[in-house]
Parts: sequence; structure tokens; C-alpha cells
Amino acid sequence: MNGPRFTNVLFAVVAAIVLVLAAILVLGPGNLARDLGLNPGHPDGYPGPCSNATANATSAGSTLVTYLSSVDGSCLSYYEWLPSGFDQGATYPFALFLHGLGHGGDEIGLNSAGPGLIAAASADGFILASLNTRTGDGFYVNSPFSGPQQQDVVDAVAHEEQLRHIGKLYLFGSSMGSIGSFTIALNHVLPVAGVGLLNTCTDLFEGLAWRENVGLGGSIQSFESTTGGQLPGQSNQATAETYYLSSARFYPSNWSGIPVYIVQGGNDMRCPNNPNFMDYQQANATVLSSTCTTEPQFGEPANCTVPLLNLSTRDPSAYNWRFVYVPLGIHDLSIVNGADLFGYFSGKVGDGLYWASQGGTPVPHSLP
Repeated sequence: MNGPRFTNVLFAVVAAIVLVLAAILVLGPGNLARDLGLNPGHPDGYPGPCSNATANATSAGSTLVTYLSSVDGSCLSYYEWLPSGFDQGATYPFALFLHGLGHGGDEIGLNSAGPGLIAAASADGFILASLNTRTGDGFYVNSPFSGPQQQDVVDAVAHEEQLRHIGKLYLFGSSMGSIGSFTIALNHVLPVAGVGLLNTCTDLFEGLAWRENVGLGGSIQSFESTTGGQLPGQSNQATAETYYLSSARFYPSNWSGIPVYIVQGGNDMRCPNNPNFMDYQQANATVLSSTCTTEPQFGEPANCTVPLLNLSTRDPSAYNWRFVYVPLGIHDLSIVNGADLFGYFSGKVGDGLYWASQGGTPVPHSLP
């Protein structure tokens, strides 16, 4: 009795599905979001601005830019500094800073190194931004426990591309932010033209073991917030995530075509680079010297590194790095010299090994 009516309804549903699938093939997901009215205010279907983003204390001299998560609609933000003489019609390189554990996007504005970084970015014609993440930890990974924090970075870049004419993209960060920077770059999540690593743990297996051995439980718990409370070796999620966040050690050949600037301190007690503290020297082990050290209790895969020094010796056109070692440097953003960092991004200073005082001008040092 209801056969013809049911048939008509079924036909209409099937037709609608076919039309949507055809639209995806023709329009692509971004334009589809716009044309179906899911995000009509944004021309490419990317998240648009919002008005209730939470942020930390206002960062000196910046503008707060808000945007929506493309995953769950969360209202997010970042601080932006435009270069001197900014021209809305011109194209600029974009440098995005990823903050360290427990900080927010105001880490630049509140740190003693901040004015130098902001001035250097402006002088070299960069748009500078610093991300306010949805939590103070998160390690910039997409996790079912702490949210899509890697996608938040992608969404922020996409939003800035809608606001400005962006040329090359550069990522840099301190501590946890440095791990996020090289993870995004080496896993080709975004097309990155250069990376800056300040106070970095290139091997997170070793970094977590160090923290456990010396009683730095807070940072371990912050990492566990991304894994459901598990350490590597205790769950597939935790082990796989730690491997993913140790890409600078396990697949350094992916640095091909991505210049990397590294600053590491001899008095860094969180990502040690001093054999007096820890036999596994974090940046040395992936930049200057090979190591086969692993943490089997954490399920770390056996691996002997091929350091950047070896890779660049074999192919100097593909592997470019500048390693600044600060013998008395501590685990803090203040370790960096902003003019040197942006000078490297701009091509004004070159590759090689350098030594410096904390925040000072680097001087060449002999390679081992």
C-alpha cells in the first residue's frame, strides 16, 4: 500500500547522496563546505573568526587573531606581529611560534628574548605569530584524549593565509614547541621552508626517561594527558605517539630541503645536551654525532642515528643546519638570539656549528 511513496522517498535520498558525492569530486571538500552552507563566510571552507577565544595575558605589541577549529568548532587564537611598513597587498614570509609546556602564546611577549625576536622578525620582513593552544600541554599532536592540537596549527596557518598574502612558512618553538615544530615539518603535515628548534628533545623516549629518573613528574603527566595516562611501552597509542614525536632521531633524512636552526644549552636540565648530566646528548645525538642508545623499557625501537652532519657532508645542497651551542644556557626561550634565528631564515647567516653566550651573538666553532 505504501510501496510507491516509499520508492519515491528512497529515490530522493539516493539522488541526494549521489549529488553530494558528485559535489565532493567536482568541488573538493573546501568548496563543498562553502556551497552547502556549512561555512558560508569562509571562501575556501576553512574556519573563520570567532569572538570568544580565550587567551593568556596580552602579548606585547601584538594583535589577537581568532579562528575556529575545523574539527570541533572550538574558538582558538594566536598573537600576530606585523613587520614595519606592512603593506596589505604585499607577500610576506610567515613565522609561527609554538610555545613550550605550561606556557601560552604570550611566552614571546613575557620572555626577555621577546623584544629581540619581535624586532628581528620585523626587520627581516616576517609576519610573526604565536599560537594560543587549547591547553598548556598537548604536544601538538592529534589525540583522542587532548584534542586535535596538530590540526589547530594547520587551521591557524590556513586562517592567516586568508588574512594576509603569505609566502614561505617557518615554524619555530621552544621545548615542547620545538618538538611540535620538527614533528609537523618532518612528517610533511605542512610545507615548511625552515624550522627553529630551541631547547629541543630530539628523542622523546630519552627525554621522558630523563624526567622519570630525576623526578620531573609534572612534564611526564602532561605528556600522559595526550595518551590516556599511559607511558610509551604501556599502550600502542603511547608508544606510537612517542615515536612520531621523535622523528628528528628516527627519520632525519626527512630534513632534506628543510633548513633547521638549533639552539641548545649546556645547563639544560630538561633536554640535556651535556654528558656531565646525561650520556644521551639530545641535539648532539641527531646533529653532530651518531648514537645507538635506546630506552627498551619504553618500547623504543632499536636505531642508530645518522646525524645531520653526515647527511650534509654527503649532500650539502639538501641538508642545511646551524647549531648554536650555549655552554651555560638553560632550558628557556631566553637562550635564543632573535637576529641570528631570523638571519638564518632570511639567508643572511650560514650553516655550521657555533657557540654563544645566552642570547649572545654566535661565533664559529670547530666541528668534531
